[in-house]
Amino acid sequence: MEKLETKLKQLNLGVLRTKNILDSGKRESIKQHLDALRETVWESNELKRAAEAAKIELGESVEKINDWNNEIDAKIELADVEIDQLESWLAEKERSEHLVAQEKQFNVELKLHEKRMKMKAELELNSKATRMEFYDTEVRALEGNFKMNVRMAKVETPELLTINNPNYEKLICDYNHLGNVVIDDCDTKDRLPIHLVLGNGEYAQIKTSTKPVIGGDHEPVAEKTKLGWFIMSPGIDFDH
Repeated sequence: MEKLETKLKQLNLGVLRTKNILDSGKRESIKQHLDALRETVWESNELKRAAEAAKIELGESVEKINDWNNEIDAKIELADVEIDQLESWLAEKERSEHLVAQEKQFNVELKLHEKRMKMKAELELNSKATRMEFYDTEVRALEGNFKMNVRMAKVETPELLTINNPNYEKLICDYNHLGNVVIDDCDTKDRLPIHLVLGNGEYAQIKTSTKPVIGGDHEPVAEKTKLGWFIMSPGIDFDH
């Protein structure tokens, strides 16, 4: 019993020191105090069980032993409360440090990403600047003698862009007003590449006196140019 009383006094002293140790904010001191409290609680419980066994051997009543147990447990539970506070402080400290570390890592990675993107943009700009070439050439019609001089910029890419295949053959069959339109492109691929883009100036050169072929509302419009027929949307996507 004397050993238990001594251990409980030691435990109480540890409980009383907890607030000051937490206020210090020193993680190592807090961790050491937590370990000491846990050990003292464990030792107190061991001594309590030994004392309980001695009381039973002496023939004390169950009621008295239960009352005694409740009194000892109340003292030990005070330490359990402090242990919870110490554990919570350490867990929150670890979480905060983890968040700070994550934020630092994120900032480092963000700066690296920004640097990579800047370098990539500079490389692409320099690459485009060095690879851009201009050529004076002719564009000729498939039929007839029409040709025009154009200045072309060479771009180092397999294709400028692609479009959904309009399926010209089906398009002409679906719209009666396109019956006399002749399109030489019968490609069946889902996407068609565009290798040459003409500007407004070139468009003015290829126009003819032939009036555009116009159907009903929201139907495709066809126009014959010096380079051949082309079909365009009337301003919205048409069903084809």
